Amino acid sequence: AYGGGGRTNCQRIANEEMHRAKTPYMPNIIGLGMAAPTLLQFGQEELKKHLLPRLFSGEDIWCQMFSEPGAGSDVASLQTKAERDGDQWVINGQKVWTTLAHHSEYGILVARTNPTVSKHAGISMFMVDMRDPAIEIRPIHQIDGGRHFNEVFFTDARAPIANVISDVNDGWRVTNQLLAYERGDDATTVSLRMQGVLDRLVDA
Repeated sequence: AYGGGGRTNCQRIANEEMHRAKTPYMPNIIGLGMAAPTLLQFGQEELKKHLLPRLFSGEDIWCQMFSEPGAGSDVASLQTKAERDGDQWVINGQKVWTTLAHHSEYGILVARTNPTVSKHAGISMFMVDMRDPAIEIRPIHQIDGGRHFNEVFFTDARAPIANVISDVNDGWRVTNQLLAYERGDDATTVSLRMQGVLDRLVDA
């Protein structure tokens, strides 16, 4: 219905076949493994119709923005905030270790929408357009020469109210489900990728 295969386990099978064919690293792994199933489960119908076909076709690359300088493994301590302004959300804050942000058209973002309740209860998840000029992306240069991690800064960035995934202040529940999708995807993709590395080492 949204441009995908419509079959059970089709992504896992595709991952296995790409491994056998020794294809390069797939740049939309976050979109396919995390964003797509989360949008399918929690996204509004208009968001799904607009975003998912281009995600499945590979036209749009996605990233995921959870970690912050002061909130790594404790995601619920995040300080990035989103405040309602009419029919938009105004977002301010910083994320770090964002994989593929510099290649992404869209991103999944968690931000604080209610600072007066417990830290787990006042979080919402958003879809944001990474091409917004109010979003600054700075690559993190790694010791091995890689640059696939990034810092991301939001300075009065704006997102339509319809870009909330699930309900306002329901972000903790949605975040946990997204992470479950990530772990399930990793169970196949990471092991296959590491097997490929081992095979090449043995050949060498």
